[in-house]
Amino acid sequence: MAEEWTYDLFVSYVEADKNWVEGYLLDALKNAKIRYMLESAFALGVPRILEFERAIRRSQATLLVISEAYLADDLTRFTDILAQSYGEQVGTWPVIPLTLQDGLKFPPRLGMLTGLKASKAEEWDASIDRLCHQLKLPPPLPPAKPACPYPGMRPFSKNDEGRFFGRDREIDELLNKLRLERFLTVIGASGSGKSSLVFAGLIPKLKQSGLFGTGQWCIRSFRPGTSPLANLQAVLGGDVTALEVRIEQLLSTESDAQRLLLVVDQFEELFTQGGAEGITFQETLLMLMEIPTIYLILTVRADFYPDLMGSLLWDKLRSHRFEVLPLNAEGLKQAIIKPAEGVDVYVDPVLVERLLVDAKGEPGILPLIQETLVLLWEKLKRRFLPLSAYELLVLSRPDYGATPNQPRTGLQVAIAYRADAALADLGMEKKRAIARRIFLRLIQFGEGRPDTRRQQLEDDLRSFEDNFQLFDETLEYLASPSRRLLTFSGEEGGQERKVDIAHEALISGWPTLQDWITYRQKAEKVRRRLEAQAQEWIRLGQGQGGLLDPIELTEAEPWLRSAEAKELGYSQSLWDFITASQQAIQADIAKLHKAKQRRNSLIIASLGIALVGSMIWGIYPIVLKQIHIAVLKTQLNQGRHGNRISDVYGDLDKQFTDGLRTTYQILMLDTGADSNRNGLLDSPDEVKSIPCDILQEIQNAWQKATQGRCGFYGEDGVFSATPNCQKELRGQNLTMTLFPFPPSQSYMSKHLQACKI
Repeated sequence: MAEEWTYDLFVSYVEADKNWVEGYLLDALKNAKIRYMLESAFALGVPRILEFERAIRRSQATLLVISEAYLADDLTRFTDILAQSYGEQVGTWPVIPLTLQDGLKFPPRLGMLTGLKASKAEEWDASIDRLCHQLKLPPPLPPAKPACPYPGMRPFSKNDEGRFFGRDREIDELLNKLRLERFLTVIGASGSGKSSLVFAGLIPKLKQSGLFGTGQWCIRSFRPGTSPLANLQAVLGGDVTALEVRIEQLLSTESDAQRLLLVVDQFEELFTQGGAEGITFQETLLMLMEIPTIYLILTVRADFYPDLMGSLLWDKLRSHRFEVLPLNAEGLKQAIIKPAEGVDVYVDPVLVERLLVDAKGEPGILPLIQETLVLLWEKLKRRFLPLSAYELLVLSRPDYGATPNQPRTGLQVAIAYRADAALADLGMEKKRAIARRIFLRLIQFGEGRPDTRRQQLEDDLRSFEDNFQLFDETLEYLASPSRRLLTFSGEEGGQERKVDIAHEALISGWPTLQDWITYRQKAEKVRRRLEAQAQEWIRLGQGQGGLLDPIELTEAEPWLRSAEAKELGYSQSLWDFITASQQAIQADIAKLHKAKQRRNSLIIASLGIALVGSMIWGIYPIVLKQIHIAVLKTQLNQGRHGNRISDVYGDLDKQFTDGLRTTYQILMLDTGADSNRNGLLDSPDEVKSIPCDILQEIQNAWQKATQGRCGFYGEDGVFSATPNCQKELRGQNLTMTLFPFPPSQSYMSKHLQACKI
């Protein structure tokens, strides 16, 4: 019987399983040199039941690719009946079930068979090996992987014609408009695919079109950059003072070139970088439009509409616009499937649907899907790209793994992988710090709900202390076509550029960003609240109204000096706002001081001339000490503990700052303890001149402001260093900080014990 077999296998499957069968199964059979027959070989006009019978009789075995869709198809019952009938006649059972899904309910006869399983990708190769063994043929060798047809994050170029899909309607519209108008401005949002549409869509079709008459096209393109006129001259090959002559010379350099297409890509650079050349450059473009052999196309981001409306080109431009919308679902589907088909690869339809669901509603998503497909291509199974590759993408990147509370899609992982690579390529730590700040400012914290994007004006992302060049370079880098982590947009009629995170998936799927949010969210909330208060103060006219009170200042001042403030940055307005609040509070303290002085003077005057001397030297020092105690409490409550800035003893202004300075002033000067003005406690008598009640007030003020961590003593009342006071006094106690020499410390320790402090 074997010599009568024309085929090793007759393969029966349904349309729903075509991609897997043709992309994986048939590729494996072909490489194993297994002869197979398909329904596509059935003769036209012959009843299918007869063709089924003929195929089965001419094949050594029948392979049924069984899925839920296969079992639901009425035609499969004919295959089952014929296979059973043929098997009964020849005494064999030449039917091999290959199941693509678990849990299927088979007809009784098929249920008795031991078939092959292919419900999981890891079972596929083993099933092919078993099939080859059953047919007594060697298993197939691993196939060569076809080149990946997706460009990843970069835009399509004119060399990508065979890989650019989903824009057929727009290409046809552009072609017809250009034939009639000769000047077009292609406008769209950041990431919408303007440049790709022109270079990979329009230009290849333009070369094939007969709409423009005989002869060939000469095509040139450039970006304005910082020297738009010089760049134009470079692309035209010479000086542009005699344009018509220059164009004729350029056309003569190419065979049968009858017309020039000039593309000015990313025209918005004229407004951001063009500088003084901008006006002359636009005037030159207007002159170029008058030359009948020139066709001119500008591509520009939609958020630059206000700049376009104020340009010399607006009168021409407003009636020659072509607006590019984001790809719709069908266009996106074609952009996924068609490039793979071009290299004979089939994409799992379920994978396509999953990508469409994950990408729904996001502008500029195509580059991110292409980046995902580049990663998935490494998991290609022969010529089939399965859904399992997308699902396992998370597992292949442990750092981006899903958690029960935060599942991640393959698209999110691809984005995160790309984002980390972009961050690493930034190089300078200063630029990475700017990038961290930008992303944090663009997050709307969810407060119990998922975090979302928070569009901001570009200027609101800057910091008072920024190097503007580094900031601009970092922002443009993150939004560049090869990264696309940020997008630019403009509110209708707005004058300033706005910045947004390119995709919501970056927030939920990029662990690095999640870490930044975890560690900096609290400080960033403080910054936003203070910035809002500063803006309100400015709105009120920068007067006394709206300034911080002493309690609010205790939060603002430590934040301004913190590492978080340096990391997150702040505006000039916030700096001015906090400074004005400090000055207002200090002025209030000074007024209180003067008021107390006036009151003391009145008391002294009322007691009579005879008591003047005793009151001056008795009451006034007490009042002065109380004023300084009040100042000390305010400073400590504001977190202004102070530092030792030098060892110049006896010079108060050069020794300490803030709270330490005031404490030293009370102890050494207000009490008169430093009788010889050398800045030291030289004897027990000097120390004993410090009243116990003053020592107690100072101790209480420091203890209260530091939650018991800092005072004259160390931990547990022991006169030693105190690690808990590391932040405020660098791990020392107050006595050791103010009086670094052991004799002074010893005198103070005994006096503190005598005062029962």
